Amino acid sequence: MKPARIAVDTPDKENAFYRARINLTLRDDDPDYAPLVLANHVFGGGGMLSNRLVERVRQRDGISYGAWSGLSVGSRDRAASWQLAGLVAPQNAARFEQAVREEIDRMLKDGLTDKELADAKSGMLQERVVSRSSDGTLASVWASYLDLGRTFTSHSLAFEERIGSLSTAEVNAALRRHLDPAKMTVVIAGDAAKGAK
Repeated sequence: MKPARIAVDTPDKENAFYRARINLTLRDDDPDYAPLVLANHVFGGGGMLSNRLVERVRQRDGISYGAWSGLSVGSRDRAASWQLAGLVAPQNAARFEQAVREEIDRMLKDGLTDKELADAKSGMLQERVVSRSSDGTLASVWASYLDLGRTFTSHSLAFEERIGSLSTAEVNAALRRHLDPAKMTVVIAGDAAKGAK
């Protein structure tokens, strides 16, 4: 699909909603999957108050109630996406959109730092250990792995070892290979009369 910018007028709504997406050609066993997961964690997928996106639009600029990014990657087809979202007052929608774009551009130009990636690695690996303490999570993952012919050793452990071994240069190179803001579709739904256009 061609990238687009779409405004949806929602009169009398108190909040505006921002969504953006870049389509990717990627599967969860591709070499660039782990670097992009790690990069997304730093940008907008980590803790709700401790990632670049939230630090910019909530902590620094004070224009958003919450924002996140997510990587959606499957195990069968190389049809993936990187998505962003945020909740904002309609009068701040344009500032929010600009801030998101500036943070993406900064990430691609300057790259992520060694410290950001070290913190992300630690946090992600701890989260994965905790998630395996849930019977429901284990059962779900096992069912998926049986269907795909995978094991915890061949896939989960290999993924964690890849995360642990990634260099900052590898992560930044993967970002630059896959994330192209010129291919991003943006949708803003909000009250146009209040500024969400």
